Amino acid sequence: PASQEVDVEARRLMATEDVKGLAIAVIDDGEIEQVSVYGFRNVEKALPLTTDTVMYGASLTKTMIAYMTLQLVDEQRFHLDKPLADYLPKPLPQYDEFKDLEGDGRWRLSITHSLVNLFRVRRKKNLESEESLVIHF
Repeated sequence: PASQEVDVEARRLMATEDVKGLAIAVIDDGEIEQVSVYGFRNVEKALPLTTDTVMYGASLTKTMIAYMTLQLVDEQRFHLDKPLADYLPKPLPQYDEFKDLEGDGRWRLSITHSLVNLFRVRRKKNLESEESLVIHF
């Protein structure tokens, strides 16, 4: 999107949602195309938000990781039903920083293990022909 379009939409959303400060980075093909900041880092002191302002991310990283993971799924480079351990050259406990996982089977879980309750009510409606959960992204 053009810089002006981003600015207009950012200001509109800030006004609509009463957001005091917002930072946006537009990234295209891995390159940072634009970084814009709006509003304040401290409203009471009228301190403007800057590109150097460190902001608390809350749980935003969970959303970002989910988004990036689903992009990899969409590109068929990652599969939600495949255990994460299958992507590693050796079992996780064989890495120095993860030796404490030896004997702990939880590291073998796949991403869909955390979605187990999704299947209880309407299992057949959540599955497709190959009997695995498909998330259309």
